Amino acid sequence: MDAPSPKDDAKVVDDLDPARRDAFAQALSHALAAHCPGSRAEPKGSLARGTADAYSDIDLVRTVPDDRFDACVAAAGKVLEAVRPLRLPAYGTRVAELP
Repeated sequence: MDAPSPKDDAKVVDDLDPARRDAFAQALSHALAAHCPGSRAEPKGSLARGTADAYSDIDLVRTVPDDRFDACVAAAGKVLEAVRPLRLPAYGTRVAELP
């Protein structure tokens, strides 16, 4: 089976409801902070400024304790995947590597 093309990805329409996006951002923040005691994840950019619109992305900044940095970073993909399955573009045979 061939990898999906950019044209195939264009057929996928994400929900642009700002309330659902905000709830999703909050769920991501909570999951990241809960996984690593002493850490926090907070919105940045338009979400933090309150100027986000339906097309705004989710920008988070995550702060973790120095002694847990490697473990927190290594588990980030699995923590995010537990909130919602990650969908990476598949334009080639190797797009990204997640921990």
